[in-house]
Amino acid sequence: MAQGDLTKTTDYDKIEIVNSWNIQVRRADCVMEEQADGSKTELSRNFHRHTLVPFSTVHTPAVEAVAAVEAVEAVEAVAAVEAVEAVAAVEAVAEVRDADGNITTEAVEAVAAVEAVEAVAAVEAVEAVEAVAAVEAVAESWAHTATDISGEDAKVQAIANAAWSDDVKDAYKAFTEARDSR
Repeated sequence: MAQGDLTKTTDYDKIEIVNSWNIQVRRADCVMEEQADGSKTELSRNFHRHTLVPFSTVHTPAVEAVAAVEAVEAVEAVAAVEAVEAVAAVEAVAEVRDADGNITTEAVEAVAAVEAVEAVAAVEAVEAVEAVAAVEAVAESWAHTATDISGEDAKVQAIANAAWSDDVKDAYKAFTEARDSR
């Protein structure tokens, strides 16, 4: 090499394990210029940081949970239509009064019918919501895909392979599922 030649070097100068499963990596990219005496002077240094974990995790509610949610929405829609129809029936007979100005029994019965429809709709909605919660609690799936570290530097791969034992991987899965289930 001659004086003034530029050289780029890459060094993984910091590799840390945090919480047993996070591997934090810092890569230093240096540009060096060769001097007349053969020594090199650093012109610039840039850092690139990234974190690795044993798995990428995806939480997917089961199809039954989605169907249960749709059932709740359908029950609520039916209850709303029934309530609107009952209110319209009350309004239709609300003006029926006898010669003394008292509301007739048909109007009172219509009001009672509206209240009954509202009570039934409320019970159906509560039952549907409880069914959804029960399905979601049981029917969920987790997909844990192992992190591909083949593109990492050999030092990083060695540390990841040493740090990510089966116990650490199981702990990471449990941590992720507990955090994402809330």
